[in-house]
Amino acid sequence: MVKDTQLYDELGVSTDASKGDICRAYRTKALLVHPDKNPDDPKATENFQKLTQAFEILKDEKKRKTYDTTGRFGEDGGLPEGESLWPVVQTEDIEAFEEGYRGSQEEEEDLCQFFNKKKGNVATIFEHILCSRPSDGPRFLAFFVECLETGRLERPKGFSVDTLESQLQTSATKYVQQLRKDKKHLKKMQQEKGGKGKENGGGSANKGKGKAGAGGDADSSMASLVAQIRSKP
Repeated sequence: MVKDTQLYDELGVSTDASKGDICRAYRTKALLVHPDKNPDDPKATENFQKLTQAFEILKDEKKRKTYDTTGRFGEDGGLPEGESLWPVVQTEDIEAFEEGYRGSQEEEEDLCQFFNKKKGNVATIFEHILCSRPSDGPRFLAFFVECLETGRLERPKGFSVDTLESQLQTSATKYVQQLRKDKKHLKKMQQEKGGKGKENGGGSANKGKGKAGAGGDADSSMASLVAQIRSKP
């Protein structure tokens, strides 16, 4: 019997959850709390760090057993001296997670699940796929077309590549608009607090602008890709 359920609660799983259950729960919750999907939440990075820390402990058999037995997960978690049960998650770790996820088999599975669940309608894809951004439009388009051609995905009734391209562009536009709206709201909050965090807010806005600005290039790339697909015999 476990002494504490805090980490299990963080992931939303039962104390007898399998490693597979823990991994699936992490991927699902990571989508909800990831900083990229919550630019207006000043605690987004902290929330994602807590989720990742809980995942890192529960997916490790040794650390999970120690946590279940002692109910502790801090520096004094009962592991050998110099080894911490509670891993420190930095911004670099989040960036590494993104790099590891983008283009991975897990991302492909998530894209396929999203496509099937929405019956081919991808107009909200950037709101649901972890670590995605408008510049991913051409990559997603190519992936879906390849999956449809190889039979990995079933072609929905009335489906066309033109429709898929249009929906990806719509999703990219909505994503950018929401991002700009969130930034304005965040800036207003900072001003109301007397300008606290102004410097940090400016840096974040510049970073976001880079992602948002990629939309135009993405549209051009998708149009070129669609032209290539049409020219196929």
